Amino acid sequence: FRLRLFSLCFEEIFYEKVKYDASLPLSSSLTAFLKENVLADGYGQLLGIAVGAPAIVDENFNIVSSTVLDIKENDFVYKEIKSAFPTAEVVICNNSSLLAYAEKEFGDKSARCLVSVDISDGVGAAAVLDGIPFKGSGGMALEFGHLSIDIKGEKCRCGSRGCIETVANKFAILKKCQDILKKEILFEEIADFAKENGEIREHLNYVAYALSFAINNLINIMDPDAVIICGDIIALGEDFLNLIRDNLKEIALLGKIVPIS
Repeated sequence: FRLRLFSLCFEEIFYEKVKYDASLPLSSSLTAFLKENVLADGYGQLLGIAVGAPAIVDENFNIVSSTVLDIKENDFVYKEIKSAFPTAEVVICNNSSLLAYAEKEFGDKSARCLVSVDISDGVGAAAVLDGIPFKGSGGMALEFGHLSIDIKGEKCRCGSRGCIETVANKFAILKKCQDILKKEILFEEIADFAKENGEIREHLNYVAYALSFAINNLINIMDPDAVIICGDIIALGEDFLNLIRDNLKEIALLGKIVPIS
């Protein structure tokens, strides 16, 4: 997981990327790291903790389910973090919702309906409507990664078939490119290999095409002012984003061109 510490002026004063040990409860890993590193280094009073999780989170900040995290049934993440830091404000949210809210607060303040599509380990989306994150009746709104684009496609971890997450998440893209090259590479290297390897370019075209159809469905449902694509997928570069834009121009409803950035 990625841990960032900010001042009340939103100045980043600490950042570290930590490998999550799936054999330990998520709450234990997070609280131990905060105590052993952040608090031990004397950064001052810890006022609040916000956890963005690739998961369905209910109104009481409980993680209901996740196809990315190995959440144990007895891992009461919110309760244990709050118990460890009783004086701090603690919130747990779907990470895509947090990204969409950040885009609204620090990006396009004029947008009444802003949709963020987050593509990293999983594939998620969230919307901010009139300044308020849209969660649906139980926190499950916009499970974009589990929008099926092929009813006979590969079985997804969620139990359905042909979900966009089976095609477009970071690890699915990386595995396919490694199979093509017959060697291990980093996700951040794919864009460079695509310049020389036609088969990789063809696969990225396919991923962009699939994402375009899924995003178009999202646009038709939500009617947003703008769609922001974020997450690890941005390592594929502007050429990949342009593929999505070009595809959307062809398949969008007449007169419905939404800015994609």
